[in-house]
Amino acid sequence: MTQQGRDRLAGSILFVLAALWCWGVVATIPVLGAEGRLGPRGFPLGLGLLLAAFSALLIVSSFLSPKDEAVQELKADGPPLGVELWAVLSTLGFLGGYTVLLWAAGFLVATVIIVAAGLVLILGKRNWLFVALMSFGTALVVFVTFNKILGVYLPHGRWIDIWF
Repeated sequence: MTQQGRDRLAGSILFVLAALWCWGVVATIPVLGAEGRLGPRGFPLGLGLLLAAFSALLIVSSFLSPKDEAVQELKADGPPLGVELWAVLSTLGFLGGYTVLLWAAGFLVATVIIVAAGLVLILGKRNWLFVALMSFGTALVVFVTFNKILGVYLPHGRWIDIWF
């Protein structure tokens, strides 16, 4: 498949998803307040419209891009299938592990463990000071930003409940 064909396919799928998203927002979120205001449906509807605009731009640009012969054929220069499969399976494993850890240990402990494990196991970082600073720093920055500044409730652990 050519690059233009992939862009058209991806743009079409994203456009359909955007249309379904906008329909779902309009059908499920009521309009509150004055007639001229969107109310609670404004932000989700705006995101759907933005996705629709970007997907339409992708489709249009695929028709306007020059047909370069070197780009027409999909080449197998990418990583081998085993590497791609490892990347997908490790990502799914980390997401599943993070979900279980969030339930059991809460946000702070789960984030520290998952970030450290990702740095060591996937990225191969062996400097323990770097791993510790990145793990604790990521958890602390996200916790302060979302919980303390924005007021978003982050999950407490069932077994371990470390909270500030």
